[in-house]
Order: sequence, then C-alpha cells, then structure tokens
Amino acid sequence: MNREFQQYRFARIEAENITRARLEKQFKDGIRGLEEVEKVIEQLMMTEPTCTSWRQSEVEQAGSRDGTRTAALKFYWAYRRRAISDRLATVARLGDTPAAIPIDQHRNSTATGSGDIS
Repeated sequence: MNREFQQYRFARIEAENITRARLEKQFKDGIRGLEEVEKVIEQLMMTEPTCTSWRQSEVEQAGSRDGTRTAALKFYWAYRRRAISDRLATVARLGDTPAAIPIDQHRNSTATGSGDIS
C-alpha cells in the first residue's frame, strides 16, 4: 500500500472515530431539535479538526479533515433518518398527515451515529 495513502487512511479513520465518539457523548442525553444538530455539524465542517493534532503532514491533516467531516455527516444523516422514522411512526399511530407533525416532535430521541451507514 502506498505510504502516503496509508498515512491519509489512518488519519481519516482516527479522526472519524474520535469525532463520532465526541458527538455521541455530546448528545448522549438526547437531541432537542434539528437546529441543535445542524449548528454543531456546521461548526465541525467550518473549522480545522483538532482531534488529531499529532498528525502533522499535509496528507495526514487532509485525512483528519475528511474523517471529521465524514463522522459529522454520518451522525447528521443517522439523526435525520431516525427523526423521519419517528415521525412516520407517529403518523401511523395517530392517523394524521405527515405535514401536521413537526419533524422535531421526538425531543428525547437520540442518534447513535454509529457509522454503520454505507
């Protein structure tokens, strides 16, 4: 395996794992709404990752950036899917129309963001 690619890959995996763990810890008590998740994800996407500060080379830093962003996006989409599923379950239970139930109605649900999304 190419040495530069290996450095990139290890940095990406490491940053993704660290970021996912931080997001899960931050939201372990639940997510109050989509805006809260979006704000945190936006901050992660706009700043340089600090979770792997020991990664010094340009290739490793690129891997860290990509890993952080990948974890943030996976967490966001896991939350969105769960919100939509909860919303549809509420619709089925109440027999109401989907538009009548806000997507953030399930304030105490959490997204695991486990990264099992391919």
